[in-house]
Amino acid sequence: MTKKVILVGDQFSTFANGDTVVTLRHFNTIQTTQNNADLEVIVGQGLSHNTVDQLRHHDGITVPDETSPLKLTHKHHQDNVMISKPIKFGKSKYQLDLLLNNANDRLLDHVTGTHVSGMVLIEAGRQASIACSELEYRLAESEVPFGFVWNDLQVEFMRFTLPVPTKLLLTLTETANKKDDRKRSIAAKVEFLQSKNPTCSVNLTFEIWPSKIIKQIEAHTGNRLIKLITQMNVEENAV
Repeated sequence: MTKKVILVGDQFSTFANGDTVVTLRHFNTIQTTQNNADLEVIVGQGLSHNTVDQLRHHDGITVPDETSPLKLTHKHHQDNVMISKPIKFGKSKYQLDLLLNNANDRLLDHVTGTHVSGMVLIEAGRQASIACSELEYRLAESEVPFGFVWNDLQVEFMRFTLPVPTKLLLTLTETANKKDDRKRSIAAKVEFLQSKNPTCSVNLTFEIWPSKIIKQIEAHTGNRLIKLITQMNVEENAV
């Protein structure tokens, strides 16, 4: 009879029970001391991307989809990518896997040992919104570089998100822009599902602008703020 076990990173040792949920350290011990012919392994959260890629080539091990490329998530280090490459399954709808690894700074700072922190889910939702927008609007194909400006964030937590396989379902909605045709105004809804049950919903609104304009706005805002602060200090010293 085949036995199913969920494999999680060592930082989730509190969640592991040593039987149906095992840590990577425990799993490595089992591999060297027991016959695992009847063992079916399901990869959960907390393993490094490299470890998951190595397990991908073994029979009897279910792994998440491959990590999203850096260019889609706007990250500089692969360890900080929290999602798989988006798969489109409908009009402006995408599916992704949550990929939390043991080298991610946000994961290490927010691990309780049992559940996944809400702050981690928010960042994963943000990354998913960027990656799906990159694909939906083919931003990489444009001769003009684009950037993202975030406007609003709303989060609903239905239940604890545990370190097991987790799907993200994302829907993008674009609103018409009558005031400025240089930008796209987007709303993204990201639902986190575990065993088809929703655990969290992240809703973001943002704008996609040419990077050149974003830099101009940043410079203008920065200059105004510097003048206000330095003028304020001069007036305070005068008093």
